[in-house]
Amino acid sequence: MKRPQVRGGVDIIDRAHMEEVLKARLALAAHGSAHLSVETLEWMLRQEKQGANGPKIRPGVPTYNLVLLACWRGIDWNSATKTFNLMTGYHCHDFMDGAVAASPRVDQRPKSQQLIPTAETMSCLLRTALATQNSANMRQCLRIIDHFDKTGELLSVFSKNLAPESTKAMKNWSFHVVKLATAVLEAVNHISANNNARDDELKLWNRLRGEAKRILEADMHKIYAQTPDPAAEEFVPQARRDNEERGQRPLTKYEMAFGSRKSG
Repeated sequence: MKRPQVRGGVDIIDRAHMEEVLKARLALAAHGSAHLSVETLEWMLRQEKQGANGPKIRPGVPTYNLVLLACWRGIDWNSATKTFNLMTGYHCHDFMDGAVAASPRVDQRPKSQQLIPTAETMSCLLRTALATQNSANMRQCLRIIDHFDKTGELLSVFSKNLAPESTKAMKNWSFHVVKLATAVLEAVNHISANNNARDDELKLWNRLRGEAKRILEADMHKIYAQTPDPAAEEFVPQARRDNEERGQRPLTKYEMAFGSRKSG
């Protein structure tokens, strides 16, 4: 991040600029993009403390979700757990096999720097664990989900209490709720089939599986079926979007004149 100070230096950069950088890396799908995305996230956190742009560059929930999406695509579980720790303050190590803590450690931070994971957050995290095909990673992630599932209903902490109100936001939210429920089913089925979990934990995770089934059987799947993948839509070139929109509306007189000249 180099820019001459006389031109504003790095202090003119804000969160929106950095999220565009993260989206570009996702679109390129380059090898090691997850690690680079985490480095970008850490730079933003340092800049928040040291730079004049402070709160303007502070990562938000969408920023962390972009990094987790890169971790999922890169099948990088270590980067995913590191991102989750940076986001929430929770030490993911305390959810690992052989190190499960009755009360996981949480870093003491201001509320603005200790964010609540959303359905999209947990969906990316669990899908990353599934992509590794490592049962230990799946168990670690299921423990994290169970810890946040305080009221006994899947997704209650990161969906029902924070459900968005606009139609667009509701569709986006429901898409990721279904993604998470699907991932929970797959993870618990994998653990059960391989019979490599303690009975007490398997009982908790079977409850999560039952709640996931209830969500998938609810009317939410109707919204999901009609909603395109927001992650995929994010990378549709603007020119193609413009062309699609132009084909759905009457041509302006300038477009008609241009078209007639071109045909002549």
